Amino acid sequence: MRVLLTGGSGFVAAHVLDVLLKRGHSVAKADLLKSLHVVVGKDRLDFAFVEDIAFDEAVKSDPPFEAVIYSASPYHFRAKDIQKELLDPAVILKSIKKSAPTVTRVVIITSFAAMHTYLDDDWNPTTHEEALKNAAAGYRASKTFAERAAWDFLEKEKPRFTIPTLPSSRSYVFADVHDLSLLHVLSIEKEEAANKRFFVCDGPFSNKELMGRFNDCKRRIMG
Repeated sequence: MRVLLTGGSGFVAAHVLDVLLKRGHSVAKADLLKSLHVVVGKDRLDFAFVEDIAFDEAVKSDPPFEAVIYSASPYHFRAKDIQKELLDPAVILKSIKKSAPTVTRVVIITSFAAMHTYLDDDWNPTTHEEALKNAAAGYRASKTFAERAAWDFLEKEKPRFTIPTLPSSRSYVFADVHDLSLLHVLSIEKEEAANKRFFVCDGPFSNKELMGRFNDCKRRIMG
C-alpha cells in the first residue's frame, strides 16, 4: 500500500514509519528521517518537506497514495497567532478529497485533549473564544475542532476514504509507542477499523517503571 505519513521527525511518526516499512508498505515522509533509512530504496520510501502544513501538493503522488496517516498537528505553546498556527492547520481532509481520489483510508492521531471524559462520544467543551485566550487552550481546542471537523466532513462530504482516529493519552495513563505505532498501521490495513475511534492507553505507571523501560530501551540500543 502506498502511504503518506505526515509529521516530520515526530517521535510517534518515526515508529509508525518503521512499522510501515517492516510490513511491506511504500511510504512518503518528511526529509528529516531520510538518513535513518538509507538502505531503503526510493521505490519504497520517499520524502518531501511540506511548508506550513500545506497538503494540496503533498497528497499527490506517482504511484498515487492509497492511505494517509496524519500526525502533523502542531504541538507547542509558543503560538502567537493561535487561529493560524494551531486551529487552522489541523483540518486537512479537503486536500485529500480534492487532490488524492485514490485514498481510501485516513488515520488521524488525535488526543484525549479532544475529550471531556473517557467515553467514545464525549468531547472537550472548549469554545472557539476560549481557544483564542492562550496557546495551551488553543492546542487542546485544535485537537477537538480537528477531530469534530473530520467526523462532520465524513458525514457531509461522503468521501471515498474512511477515518479511524487514535487519541493518545493524558496525565499518568500512557501507552508504549510500539503498540501505538502498530495500531496506526493496522488501522489502514483492517477494514473493520473504518470510521471508529480508538483510545490507546496502557495504564498508570510509576517513575520506577518508567526508568525500567528507559533502561531496557537503552540496553537494546547500546547492545
